[in-house]
Amino acid sequence: MADLVSVVIPAYNMEKYLDESIKSALLQSYPSLEIIVVDDCSVDQTGKIALNYQDKGVEYVRLEENGGVAAALKTGFERAKGDYIAFLSADDFYMDIGKTQKQVAIMKQQNADWSFYTGYYSGTRFDRKKMYRGSFIHGLGFMNPLILGDPDLMFMALLYSNPINSASMMITRECLQKGGNWDPRWRNADPDGDLFLRYCRKKLRCAAIDGAPLFYRVHEKQLSNNAQYMNENYEKVRLNALMQVKPGDLKTKMDKFRPFFWWYKITGIAKRKPGITKFLDEVAYQ
Repeated sequence: MADLVSVVIPAYNMEKYLDESIKSALLQSYPSLEIIVVDDCSVDQTGKIALNYQDKGVEYVRLEENGGVAAALKTGFERAKGDYIAFLSADDFYMDIGKTQKQVAIMKQQNADWSFYTGYYSGTRFDRKKMYRGSFIHGLGFMNPLILGDPDLMFMALLYSNPINSASMMITRECLQKGGNWDPRWRNADPDGDLFLRYCRKKLRCAAIDGAPLFYRVHEKQLSNNAQYMNENYEKVRLNALMQVKPGDLKTKMDKFRPFFWWYKITGIAKRKPGITKFLDEVAYQ
């Protein structure tokens, strides 16, 4: 019997897109799947749409108060019964019916605690989609395998750039127990960055899977459109992560990362994250 996979779909006023998101999860070829929709106090028809799929086994949970995507995901991950847990945004959908099957197989093969796909498609409309592949070190994409092979380097690289589309991620139940759940205090302010940094700090094994099985929808209601809000909280999340690292461990990480740190300074990337750069400068010159 196949291991159970839970797919958590957080939703807030997503009546326009939720139906397509749920259907894409239901169409996955993987034989043992549960789908949990967590409604973050929507005031539109989001709940009604989710309840239409109860006869297909979709579980619907409504939060008592609006807590942001991090609170919705935390609730969903707590309720998940699966051996593996995935996350799908209510405005995105799976393009590839084999996404889950392939991901579970590779995670088992590599004995990974968590995983993500290296690419995704994005656009305002599916017929105008473009494929994207992120880079951990801006301008040095060929270094991705090196970064992925060392949790210390990955932690440091994530301080400046998060190329992971979190809706393509999957974790094991053991990863949830070792690395912890989503942190509600970050609400919509890059809670996935906080989660990934924590997993790297705890040296949980990550598998990067080649492929782009997800459509990431661009629309006017996305919080990522608020650049000021995202930039301010991006640094708060990362400075918080840095404060959790013991001084000796941070020095070890910084020694490994030093060549890339100088690259960030030369190219001007470091200036875009002044709080992080100042923190790391103090470590670098000790």
